[in-house]
Amino acid sequence: VNTIDRADRSMIAGSSERLEVQLKEIRPLDRTAVTAIRGIAEVTDLVSGLRIEGAIIGNDEEIPLRIEVMEFPNVIWTPTLSSGRFTDTPGIYLSEMAGRALGVAPGDTVRLRHPVANPGGGFRLVERDTPVLGLHTQPFRFVAFMQGSQGDVFGLAGTTNFLYALPADGAVLNDVKLKIFEVPGVASVVGVRESVTALREMLGEFTGFLRVVEFAVMVLALLIAFNAASINADVVIVAAKVAGADKKHAMVLLVLERGMEGFERGRNLKKMGLPAQDTAELFFNNVKVPKANQLGEAGKGFYYLM
Repeated sequence: VNTIDRADRSMIAGSSERLEVQLKEIRPLDRTAVTAIRGIAEVTDLVSGLRIEGAIIGNDEEIPLRIEVMEFPNVIWTPTLSSGRFTDTPGIYLSEMAGRALGVAPGDTVRLRHPVANPGGGFRLVERDTPVLGLHTQPFRFVAFMQGSQGDVFGLAGTTNFLYALPADGAVLNDVKLKIFEVPGVASVVGVRESVTALREMLGEFTGFLRVVEFAVMVLALLIAFNAASINADVVIVAAKVAGADKKHAMVLLVLERGMEGFERGRNLKKMGLPAQDTAELFFNNVKVPKANQLGEAGKGFYYLM
């Protein structure tokens, strides 16, 4: 429970209505998707950044990271630091849990592996020593932050694949989500309040036999996805990434059944070719998935799909 209490304070405080918008690909800041979202009347503020996968290479273990590269502080939300402070100095902000696991504190240096965009296209992996500038309070060790001015470290200055959007006062949250999701190039829209609320609810049901990283994956908090043959299907198999897993391909397969609370179908999508295949939007709004609906072992979903 203490873990979820800390998630409440660090993830919701000061910006409980914000939406996290994931784009389908890395795009220049002035491209259509960003401009279109900024033009939605119900969106009052928008902050752009990057979400990049990386890893800290320690002496005894390797910690996978989800690095958010964004200007901090900003007008929508800023992580809470327990030590250090946000500056323009190049470096990284790790979670307290990662700091303890690695035995590092602000002022120390870690070995960071991350992708760098090639001028001609594609990416390469590099490793470099990176100063630790601070530790944040989010209770997941894979979450890390870097200042937006460091986009050039990844060869991605002036681009974005991730946004914070703040709905206007009085706006209907689900309506805003749908308007953003309808923008070409948007992959998902997630409300931060729903994510944490769902995590808390699941804790009460699964305490004693599910770890935090397991039930965090079991709750599909308003992720919006597409699936083939989904309008008429009574059962849908969802592949979800295991939060905090050591391996980047660690996935779990979950069976979602027609009628589950929060599992809804959206539009039957028009497309070129295969007109008889009823590809549709699927909406997962705080769906509670029983442990019995997990296929196989958590973490091996990728291999099952292969």
